[in-house]
Amino acid sequence: MKINRMSVEFMGQSISLAPRSTDWPTNGDLWELGSYFEVGKRSPTPSNFCAVTLVQDAGGYGGQTNWILLQGPEMELLMRVNRIADQEDGKWRWLVGARGSIYLTLNGEEESLATELRWPRIAIGSKGDGERNQVRVIGAGMATDGTVFARIAGIPRSSNYDRYSLEATPWFFHRVYCVYQNTRLGDTPAGIIYMPIFDPASGFKVSKGTKQLWIDGAWLRTQLS
Repeated sequence: MKINRMSVEFMGQSISLAPRSTDWPTNGDLWELGSYFEVGKRSPTPSNFCAVTLVQDAGGYGGQTNWILLQGPEMELLMRVNRIADQEDGKWRWLVGARGSIYLTLNGEEESLATELRWPRIAIGSKGDGERNQVRVIGAGMATDGTVFARIAGIPRSSNYDRYSLEATPWFFHRVYCVYQNTRLGDTPAGIIYMPIFDPASGFKVSKGTKQLWIDGAWLRTQLS
């Protein structure tokens, strides 16, 4: 359940709770995300990426089966922002796999031959001050237990993503940080990698449920605008 059309005090300021919406605005307040350590998270696996679950609604469902289907144009964007020449590249093989990776293959396809991917709806926690991922907050809601969630913007589905880049829209691309021995955060074993944030409300095929991206307010560290 989500409470609509009211305000709550959150991180020292009043936030107006947004009504449920099926559109996909890309403006809104810009926030930096906290790190795994700042939010009190621990990774059970060394070098595991710092995934932040994005749920379907305030207090709603999230997880590996809460996916968006990515196809040719989205895969091309992923390769472009990471300067991946082809699907034999080491970065691609780190990003894509049948399990345990950010992007999941379908129908038994090999990573190097994948024609579409499932992206579980996640964000990536920051490394720390000076190296923080960002999100555009376009609404807020409250779960039944009182937890405040923020709805965030993503890249709308398109056949051409040339307008989106690390420089022009950094909040749509999260640098992937990993946890090492639960004491250090750093880039992936394959080097610097970025993960685009796509908005399921813009026409993507999704697993099920509400087509939105919501993040626990505990991850919002600092408002930038």
